[in-house]
Amino acid sequence: MAAPKSRNAVVFAEDLHPDHLAVVKTVCFEVFEAPPSTAQIFGELSKRIRAELDKQLGGRGWNVIVGRGFGAYVSHKIKCFAYLSVCPGVNVLAWKA
Repeated sequence: MAAPKSRNAVVFAEDLHPDHLAVVKTVCFEVFEAPPSTAQIFGELSKRIRAELDKQLGGRGWNVIVGRGFGAYVSHKIKCFAYLSVCPGVNVLAWKA
């Protein structure tokens, strides 16, 4: 997966402290710049992002999904989240438990 040249992603976030959003964005882009060597599996990328968010944000219980899209689930079911596109057609949803 090639990382975008610009980190100016379209981001949707709700009830998320700006400092936490900055960390979420940074971690997501860094993980996508160095994907797993075995395969670019969304589940593995989710684990790597979640582990790094928990580490950088003090083990705050983050949940992460990497996929193609999440639709209305994002805006109606989850609070305190970040949803961003890291590559064309690939999105990350990170939310605080």
